[in-house]
Amino acid sequence: MRPSPHRSGSARTPVGITRIPGIPGIPGIPGIPEVLVAAAAAVSAWWGSSAAIAHPPAGIAVHPDGRVTWIDGGSWRLMSVDGAAAATGDSVVEPIPPPAAGSAGPPHRVVRGRDGRVFIADEAIGTIHEVRGGRLEPWLPGGEPPSGSIGRDGHPFAIDTDGTVWWVEQVPGLSCRVMRKRPGQPPEIVAGGAVGHADGTGAAARFTSLHEGSMAWTPDGALVVSDGRRWLRRIDPDGSVRTIAGTASEPGQLRDGPLGEAGFGSLGAVAVDEDGAIVVVDAGHGCLRRIDAAGVVRTIGGLESDDRGQPRPRVRFAAPAGVAVDGRGGIWVLDHADAGTEAVRLTGDGHRVRRIRFGGPQDGPK
Repeated sequence: MRPSPHRSGSARTPVGITRIPGIPGIPGIPGIPEVLVAAAAAVSAWWGSSAAIAHPPAGIAVHPDGRVTWIDGGSWRLMSVDGAAAATGDSVVEPIPPPAAGSAGPPHRVVRGRDGRVFIADEAIGTIHEVRGGRLEPWLPGGEPPSGSIGRDGHPFAIDTDGTVWWVEQVPGLSCRVMRKRPGQPPEIVAGGAVGHADGTGAAARFTSLHEGSMAWTPDGALVVSDGRRWLRRIDPDGSVRTIAGTASEPGQLRDGPLGEAGFGSLGAVAVDEDGAIVVVDAGHGCLRRIDAAGVVRTIGGLESDDRGQPRPRVRFAAPAGVAVDGRGGIWVLDHADAGTEAVRLTGDGHRVRRIRFGGPQDGPK
């Protein structure tokens, strides 16, 4: 991950924290509130800097009005562009101002809620903000803050139309669970437990790792996630989990066709269009794959042969970390390329590609 400079004036004094003297009788040991002050000051200085972030920013989302939002990996700032204008080549990337000082850490993940609203979470504190009218507004479902673990450590999350929040809680190598919190209700475990791979309902289901991907709503209200970079899983509201695609074997050769014959590399972020087709990042092959309602897999943009006669994608990405569909036949990809983070728009067939980054757009087939 590329180092990112601090934005000028990014260190801010936290508000709402009272300084209390150190622990009596233990010279040189600061009191707990003083430690919290120092920690909060460090966190507030993180906004706009990746110095304390372990993972690159993830996710890209399309608003109902067609605007597209993502996080730039170089500056850790939120970016926005008019999606319709970008499709025709007449687009201007506009940074979105950060929230009030001390109210959030650096933005880490962008998601689109089931009702089309767009949200961001920060990795350090776990707060959620709604992206609304070119600014960030604290999001408080039912007048209460969401669970502090939502969005922590960059884990995926999703928001339903009624304000119910779904998120991943994971301890690497030990446990992986999908959680849910309805407004006014305590958090509950929807599915999962110890690390593994098993279909089932509730605690009988097992996940390997849900950290690397994203959560995408289907038209009928289920969620699709990528698990362990090897499987696509569907999670229904009743907690039932089933595997849609993938195998337990090591990442394989790039191959299109029916699900039983298709070959995948390393699966990542997912999106679902209005017809229920799944678009998933195949990071192992640097491309996008589409699974239609009939269970047929194809590489978006098509395949070609390399100099050894092996298949490779015609449209390739450096480090794709998010995918979204725009409802007009377009697909958007967040790509952390060597030249900078790009928001890439391509048509459903992958034949028209528009790469946009803060500093200037580029057109091209690859």
